[in-house]
Amino acid sequence: MVNLRSSVVNLWWSVNGGTWRSDTMSDLGNGKFRGTIPGQSSGRIVQFYVAAEDGLDTNAVYPAAGRESRALYQVNSPSLSTRPIDTLQIVLLPGDESQLFSSVNRMSNNYRGGTLVHNGTDVYYDVQIRQVGSRFIRPNSGYKVKLNPEKKFYGVHESIRFDINGLKEIVYKQMINRAAGSDVSLYDDIAHLVSPNSSHTGSMLLNLARFEDVFLNEQFENGGDGTKWELDDVTYPTDPSPSPEGLKSGTGVSSPDIEDRGT
Repeated sequence: MVNLRSSVVNLWWSVNGGTWRSDTMSDLGNGKFRGTIPGQSSGRIVQFYVAAEDGLDTNAVYPAAGRESRALYQVNSPSLSTRPIDTLQIVLLPGDESQLFSSVNRMSNNYRGGTLVHNGTDVYYDVQIRQVGSRFIRPNSGYKVKLNPEKKFYGVHESIRFDINGLKEIVYKQMINRAAGSDVSLYDDIAHLVSPNSSHTGSMLLNLARFEDVFLNEQFENGGDGTKWELDDVTYPTDPSPSPEGLKSGTGVSSPDIEDRGT
C-alpha cells in the first residue's frame, strides 16, 4: 500500500499512441492530487494513467496495467444524439482500431482494449471490445463490449452488445412478450452509437441481457448456473497471402445440423 502522505504522483499521457510524457501532480491534501494534460487537437485520442511512489519504494499504478491499459478520451468528442435516447461512444487507439477492422482479423473474436463513454459523462475505462456476427455480415454487424466486474453497465451487466442491423427486433420482441403474457425480458433498448468506424455511427439496438445470467435467472430457477452451449457454423480461414502459410483474408464455413454427436 502506498503512503500518499509522502508520495510523488505522476500523470502520464500519450496522444494517438505516440511518445509518452509525464507531469508531477499537485498534492491537494487528504489523499487528493491534481494533474493537467495539455490541450490537444480535435479528434485526437489521449491515453493516460497515474503512477505513485512513496519514500519506501512502494509503487501503485491506475489503471493497474499502466501503459497496457486503455484509459482513453477523444478530444472534442462527437455531440450526444438529439433524440431522446442514450449515446454511447467506443474509443480506441488508432493501432487497436486498425487491428480490429483489419481484413485478416474479420472473423477474429479477440478483444481490443478501449474506453466506453455513456452520455458524455459516465466513463468505463479499460473495457474489452470485439466484433460480432457471422462471416456474411462482418464487419457490419456490431460489437460486444465486456466491462470490468467492479463497474458494470447500469450496475448490473458485465457485457453489452451493439446490433447495427437489429432495430426492428425490439418491436417484434415486445409483440411476442405482450402476446404471450411474459414478464421476462432481454432488456433491449435503442441507443445512438459513436463508433471508431464512422460508417457504424448511428442508432442501433443495444442488447443488455441477451442470453446471459440476468435473462437466464429470470427465465429459469438458477438458470445462470452451469455451462451455456451454443451450436453455430464452423468457420475456417481461407485465401492465404502468400500461399500457403500467409495471413488469410477469406473464410469458408461448414454448417452442421443438430445430430447425435455421442457422449
